[in-house]
Amino acid sequence: MKAQEAKNINTSLSALGRCINELSKKGNGSFVPYRDSALTMLMKESLAGNCRTSLIVTIAESAEMSHESVSSLRFGLSCGKIS
Repeated sequence: MKAQEAKNINTSLSALGRCINELSKKGNGSFVPYRDSALTMLMKESLAGNCRTSLIVTIAESAEMSHESVSSLRFGLSCGKIS
Protein backbone atom coordinates (compact mmCIF):
# COMPACT_ATOMS: atom_id res chain seq x y z
CA MET A 1 0.00 0.00 0.00
CA LYS A 2 2.79 2.42 0.86
CA ALA A 3 4.50 1.84 -2.49
CA GLN A 4 1.32 2.76 -4.36
CA GLU A 5 0.86 5.88 -2.23
CA ALA A 6 4.47 6.93 -2.86
CA LYS A 7 3.95 6.37 -6.60
CA ASN A 8 0.84 8.58 -6.58
CA ILE A 9 2.64 11.32 -4.64
CA ASN A 10 5.58 11.25 -7.05
CA THR A 11 3.24 11.38 -10.04
CA SER A 12 1.45 14.43 -8.61
CA LEU A 13 4.72 16.18 -7.79
CA SER A 14 6.04 15.49 -11.29
CA ALA A 15 2.87 17.00 -12.77
CA LEU A 16 3.27 20.03 -10.48
CA GLY A 17 6.88 20.39 -11.67
CA ARG A 18 5.76 20.34 -15.32
CA CYS A 19 3.14 23.03 -14.63
CA ILE A 20 5.64 25.22 -12.83
CA ASN A 21 8.14 24.73 -15.63
CA GLU A 22 5.61 25.92 -18.21
CA LEU A 23 4.47 28.83 -16.04
CA SER A 24 8.04 29.98 -15.48
CA LYS A 25 8.69 30.26 -19.22
CA LYS A 26 8.47 33.82 -20.44
CA GLY A 27 6.16 33.08 -23.38
CA ASN A 28 2.45 33.52 -22.70
CA GLY A 29 1.40 31.03 -25.38
CA SER A 30 2.79 27.91 -23.68
CA PHE A 31 0.40 25.12 -22.72
CA VAL A 32 0.20 24.42 -18.98
CA PRO A 33 -0.80 20.79 -18.26
CA TYR A 34 -3.07 21.35 -15.25
CA ARG A 35 -5.16 18.25 -16.03
CA ASP A 36 -2.25 15.86 -15.50
CA SER A 37 -3.15 15.36 -11.83
CA ALA A 38 -5.77 16.21 -9.23
CA LEU A 39 -3.17 18.25 -7.33
CA THR A 40 -2.49 20.59 -10.24
CA MET A 41 -6.18 20.92 -10.99
CA LEU A 42 -6.80 21.99 -7.38
CA MET A 43 -3.87 24.40 -7.42
CA LYS A 44 -4.65 25.95 -10.82
CA GLU A 45 -5.95 29.23 -9.42
CA SER A 46 -3.18 29.40 -6.83
CA LEU A 47 -0.48 28.86 -9.44
CA ALA A 48 -1.63 31.10 -12.27
CA GLY A 49 -4.56 33.02 -10.88
CA ASN A 50 -4.62 36.52 -9.47
CA CYS A 51 -3.21 35.60 -6.07
CA ARG A 52 0.03 35.22 -4.13
CA THR A 53 1.23 31.74 -3.28
CA SER A 54 4.08 30.94 -0.91
CA LEU A 55 6.36 27.94 -1.16
CA ILE A 56 8.57 26.68 1.63
CA VAL A 57 11.51 24.58 0.47
CA THR A 58 13.15 22.40 3.10
CA ILE A 59 16.60 20.89 2.70
CA ALA A 60 18.72 18.45 4.69
CA GLU A 61 22.09 19.38 6.09
CA SER A 62 23.34 15.82 5.60
CA ALA A 63 25.89 15.27 2.82
CA GLU A 64 24.05 12.05 1.89
CA MET A 65 20.98 14.10 0.97
CA SER A 66 22.82 16.84 -0.95
CA HIS A 67 21.42 15.68 -4.30
CA GLU A 68 17.85 15.95 -2.99
CA SER A 69 18.58 19.33 -1.39
CA VAL A 70 19.98 20.75 -4.64
CA SER A 71 16.97 19.40 -6.53
CA SER A 72 14.61 21.04 -4.02
CA LEU A 73 16.43 24.36 -4.31
CA ARG A 74 16.25 24.26 -8.12
CA PHE A 75 12.52 23.59 -7.88
CA GLY A 76 12.17 26.59 -5.55
CA LEU A 77 14.08 28.80 -7.98
CA SER A 78 11.85 27.76 -10.88
CA CYS A 79 8.78 28.55 -8.75
CA GLY A 80 10.19 32.03 -8.13
CA LYS A 81 10.27 32.70 -11.88
CA ILE A 82 6.49 32.53 -12.20
CA SER A 83 5.10 36.00 -12.78
